Amino acid sequence: MLQAVLLLEALGKKPSGAHTTSQYMERNATIGRFTYKVLEDMTGDVGHLLWMGAVLMGSYASNRKVFPEGHWDKKRVLELGAGTGVLGPLFADIGSTITITDLPDVLPILRSNVDRNLHTPETRRRCIVKPLDWMQEVSSDIASVKWDYVVAGDVVYNPSLYQALLVTLLEVVGPNTEFLLAYQPREAEREQRFFASLAYYFDITTIDKSLYSEKDEEMDVLSAEARRIYKI
Repeated sequence: MLQAVLLLEALGKKPSGAHTTSQYMERNATIGRFTYKVLEDMTGDVGHLLWMGAVLMGSYASNRKVFPEGHWDKKRVLELGAGTGVLGPLFADIGSTITITDLPDVLPILRSNVDRNLHTPETRRRCIVKPLDWMQEVSSDIASVKWDYVVAGDVVYNPSLYQALLVTLLEVVGPNTEFLLAYQPREAEREQRFFASLAYYFDITTIDKSLYSEKDEEMDVLSAEARRIYKI
């Protein structure tokens, strides 16, 4: 049965611990029991930056109280809007084979961060970088895979992309896929319209925030099971 989990992030903070140059910033991102060195391009678009949604997503996925040791072994994971790519090394480190995707112009910094944080041939093999533009038809090498999980962190900031995101989801999510989404609320009215559209396909319930954040922050985690899946 297809499921989705939405992590709703109320704070727009980015992880601390940064070293800056005129163009690039290196950040130490601690996610659960892992720490990664993440390079950001401060002159680039939002896709070149590390956002807390990815950190929360990684914290949830690496929480052994939710996902016991070995749960992620050999799982096939697809990430939409990977940005700096921090979730690629994390999912590879916990045993998954993950394909991380974003627009072509984002891929260089994404690949750089993968190379900086994966240090064995095995984990490098399990982390694949591919282009994926939601405004274009999903390529067959992505759409044909029976993904165990589809994940995304902070990808609902732009209302003009809501329809494209929904269409992409319906292309890659199958009947046995679990969808995980972390996001920071920004424009409640518009976001509610997006989640109303998502709710047409998914039944949504709330998850205990202690499973992905130890801080007293205004955050919610929603779990959803699919009602219907159509190609649109």
